[in-house]
Amino acid sequence: MLIVKNIQKWKDNKKNKMCNSRNSTKTYINGKYIKLDKCISSLIMYLNFYGIETVASCCGHSKYQMTIIANFDGNFKDIISNKEILRVRKFYKKDKQGYYYIPEVQNGNYRKKLL
Repeated sequence: MLIVKNIQKWKDNKKNKMCNSRNSTKTYINGKYIKLDKCISSLIMYLNFYGIETVASCCGHSKYQMTIIANFDGNFKDIISNKEILRVRKFYKKDKQGYYYIPEVQNGNYRKKLL
């Protein structure tokens, strides 16, 4: 699928490294402004432009795996890990340091800090 290949290209591009800080930006998508991690806002805009309705996302901030939750006819799935999320809201949990993650994707394990 073309979109999946483009996501992989985007992830491989050195300009699109995950941010270590929690920089966000307001981005206009589907008629409203949404707060997104700055480093993945262009990817989220791209997905929505091509008809993939994203409902939540996080770059992982070099601590967790990037996650992008999309709505496929009422079924929610992380399109990065390809794991189904059985909740319809409150996808993310907050760790003790204030970082958000999705338990189904992370399996409760912290990702090693990138060098």
